[in-house]
Amino acid sequence: MREAKSFIEDEMHSRIIIKGFRNACKKALEFIKQSSFRDADFRNVLMNCASTSLNSKLVSDNKIFFSNMLVDAIMNLEGFEHTNIYVRQVSGGSITESALVNGVAFKKCFS
Repeated sequence: MREAKSFIEDEMHSRIIIKGFRNACKKALEFIKQSSFRDADFRNVLMNCASTSLNSKLVSDNKIFFSNMLVDAIMNLEGFEHTNIYVRQVSGGSITESALVNGVAFKKCFS
């Protein structure tokens, strides 16, 4: 993001910058797919990535909890279709009551 600031200041169009970020994301995913990690090594790499991204968030106190949940969700996917992972917020309860639901989850409503 720091690098993008200089492009914005040089009046480069935001669509070009976003396209560059998307290309970088695709390249990173290709690298991860082609890497010959063993399952344990791959899980550790994903855990490090997930916990690093949660360092400055509101959930940083529970980053190990959420990192495990995220890695479990990714490991359950076939391929890296991250668009198949959804986060649903439900009012009430503790942050540690969060759970990974494999499959489809419906909120039960009473009428």
